[in-house]
Amino acid sequence: MISRSAAWASGKKTLSCPMVLSLEAEILHWRGLIKLEVHMYSEKEQKVKELIDLHLEKVGNCLECFKGCVEAFFKGDIKLAEDIHENCDYAETEADIIRRKIADNLFSGAFLPLARKDVYMLSEAVDEIANTAEKASDTVVFQRPEVPTHYMGGFFEIIETTITMYKSFREAVGKFMPDETFHDYGHLPFIREKISSVIDMESEIDQKEEALIRDIFSSDLALAQKMQLELFLRRMTSISDQIEDAADRLNVLLIGEKI
Repeated sequence: MISRSAAWASGKKTLSCPMVLSLEAEILHWRGLIKLEVHMYSEKEQKVKELIDLHLEKVGNCLECFKGCVEAFFKGDIKLAEDIHENCDYAETEADIIRRKIADNLFSGAFLPLARKDVYMLSEAVDEIANTAEKASDTVVFQRPEVPTHYMGGFFEIIETTITMYKSFREAVGKFMPDETFHDYGHLPFIREKISSVIDMESEIDQKEEALIRDIFSSDLALAQKMQLELFLRRMTSISDQIEDAADRLNVLLIGEKI
């Protein structure tokens, strides 16, 4: 006869507790779901990141078109200015479409809920840069302001500084990604440095704008021409204002990540 202890020892190899097996299976099941959810979440975020990068590219194209439009206009090539203006309209439309795609992906669950609004607000601020550049381009082609030759250099310097300013902003956004930036603390000083340079260049543009307006209104030009030049200049410098606003939105995201 086999003793109880022997029976237990022999049975221990073949018997198992259904509850233990069920618990192990459930743990494995949930581990699989969590991995799947994290994978899907990362894919959604990556898609938004790609759209943001593409959006920045299209907005940059719009700024380059505005620069080309003004350059052609200052050289007296109205036909070329009009053609470039059409490209500016097209680039702005493309940027707007991408902004909507960013919104759709955020609505589908990309990023943590607290970050979604700020990411969308950033994309809206970036999109407004393209809108502002398009309006400035409209002023060139539709109003054809009479810009005296000795003012052209000052106007064009503002445009070039604006584009440099946008490039710094774009570099900052390129290094930022919610939930990733602070895993690599090396990105933070770079981003803050770029935001700081955007603010500095905006101040520089403000000073140039003020100096030009003072010069224009102290000149012997007709009042109507002075006012037209001021409008054109304001439209031009509103682009840099909008870039600064977008940089402020990025700063809000940085603060949120730091918290």
